[in-house]
Amino acid sequence: MQLVAENGRMESLEDIASGYRPMCEKVIIRRVDAPGRSPGGILMPDSFERSLAEGIVLVKGPGRLKQGTSERIPINVEVGDQVIFSTAAALAIDPDHKEIGLLSEDNIICVRVK
Repeated sequence: MQLVAENGRMESLEDIASGYRPMCEKVIIRRVDAPGRSPGGILMPDSFERSLAEGIVLVKGPGRLKQGTSERIPINVEVGDQVIFSTAAALAIDPDHKEIGLLSEDNIICVRVK
């Protein structure tokens, strides 16, 4: 948990993210620094690091509505999941905390298996 000073008091990024409610199939993520090499020791090229990022799901929306009904399709990630996503798709939602972003479930490439 990363703490930041917010209005004269320490607050976690998770607390800040919980102040937002994503719509439909959107999730709020916290970027984490991805290592410059794979777990097997392979160096990752700069272009790879710029196009993909790693993050942790902090808050998730209720899911997409099925067309023509009021039934929801649940999101396939859970709060706390570590995900790989396209950096081009993530939107910063808080100018003071650029590591918190809004992302559509469609832009999540994979979930890290624990």
